[in-house]
Amino acid sequence: MATQSKTSAHSYQKILLMVVTGMFWFAQYGYVPYVNPYLNSIGLAASTIGVISGSFGFTQFVCRLPFGFLADRLNRQKLFVSAGSLCTAIAGLGFYIFPTGAGFLVFRMLSGVGASCWTSFIMMCNAFYDKNETPKVTGLMNACNYCGRFIAYILGGIIAQLINNLAPFLLTFGVGLLGFILSLFIKDIHVVKEPLKTADLLKVAVDKRLWAFALLATLIQYIAFSTYYAFSNDMAKALGASDFSLGTMSAVLTVPLMFGSFFSGGRVLKKFGAKAVVFSTVGCMAVYCFILPFVPNMFWFYVMQIVGGIGYGFCFSIVLGLGIQHILPEKRSTAMGLFQSIYSIGMTIGPMITGVFQQQFDLTVAFLSVGVVGVLGCIWALVIVPSRAQTKTK
Repeated sequence: MATQSKTSAHSYQKILLMVVTGMFWFAQYGYVPYVNPYLNSIGLAASTIGVISGSFGFTQFVCRLPFGFLADRLNRQKLFVSAGSLCTAIAGLGFYIFPTGAGFLVFRMLSGVGASCWTSFIMMCNAFYDKNETPKVTGLMNACNYCGRFIAYILGGIIAQLINNLAPFLLTFGVGLLGFILSLFIKDIHVVKEPLKTADLLKVAVDKRLWAFALLATLIQYIAFSTYYAFSNDMAKALGASDFSLGTMSAVLTVPLMFGSFFSGGRVLKKFGAKAVVFSTVGCMAVYCFILPFVPNMFWFYVMQIVGGIGYGFCFSIVLGLGIQHILPEKRSTAMGLFQSIYSIGMTIGPMITGVFQQQFDLTVAFLSVGVVGVLGCIWALVIVPSRAQTKTK
């Protein structure tokens, strides 16, 4: 009876964590389609908008690794789950109250601080499962992530259309605050493990395979945060997209992201091999950048969102897995923090450089420059990605 009660409590805690995770990503992304168009409407230069967009990645570059290290050291993942949820909620409110360039910069950075806590969500969920169920945990958390985003885009689009394009910011505050309150009822599970030694941390820090795949992930994130989550919205506006359309086009992008995350580690990898899958899906992202500036209407824009989403959904999940799968479980949280810190560089410099290209030339040239980064990613994938996944740990 006691075992049954414990199992029931664990099931409740898992469900609660998944709900909080969905709300967390709802609050992180519900307003993203409206950031660039709004900043354009108040007269900010494209280069300045790029800096604001890139600040989200910059704070993650600074915070992800120390947050992961501290969470491991303190053995208190819940602290970072709650803190991340609160930062995300406050950011949504801050955008709404201070709708200026400076306000957006400050609170976009704060939302990046919140996003830096994502590793703790995954590690906390891992504690509910056996060690050999890590892929299952990743799939579950990604499902919550993308479901939260999808619902946010749809509801945000409806509210933006009915009220104005600042309303989604207030919506994300409400959902984020509720997520923070619910996170307080999650019980921390203290995992018994030996503390990492400095020598172990150094081994992770100089791991050549991790760095090689983190560089590829950096190029992928450069593309994604220059286009999908930033200047693609400007492209859609130029085609006459309504506020509701900005939400739905992001939702259309999220669906293939969801499926790509689910299926990237299964039959597709086994059938075609990692090298072929990563090369072709990074190629899809490059094709997206080369073609999007020339689509004639929103129908073809939606088609390209699907192409881009398939590419991003498959390649990023696989690259992340290949980059850390050889790391021992007790070092994996720190390895993931380092990996995420590295690829945050792409999230930072991508929008900044793309904004400069747009300001100096135009949006078409900016997208073509991002496409070139996609070509470089394809070449690097051919160099480093094995034909078949290697699973030896160290």
